[in-house]
Amino acid sequence: MDLISDFAGALLVLDVTRPAEPRRVAEWRSPPNPFDGRPDHALDLALERSADGRVLAWVAGGRRGLLRFDVSAPERGLAPDLVVDTPGWAAGVHLARDARGRFLLVGDQKAGLRLYR
Repeated sequence: MDLISDFAGALLVLDVTRPAEPRRVAEWRSPPNPFDGRPDHALDLALERSADGRVLAWVAGGRRGLLRFDVSAPERGLAPDLVVDTPGWAAGVHLARDARGRFLLVGDQKAGLRLYR
């Protein structure tokens, strides 16, 4: 499985078992933003395996904020199961760990680098 986020506001899950013939398994497209009717960008993503074995994709979704998707069973469809409203555009996301556990570093165009636990 491979994941791609794109500037057009999509999250794609691909089966790359046969690299020469990748197969699209699931797709999520950002709905139009009420402000201007355009989709928000999916600018970056980070993957996490949760304690219960699920595979989570964290997506920096521009004006939409930070989005979390459970991509453990993408054939059932994709939709964000958590949305974190960031002060500005969420432009980048990085998953890291320290002695206290996992945290996300989110690059925000208005508030700089933000840390979420």
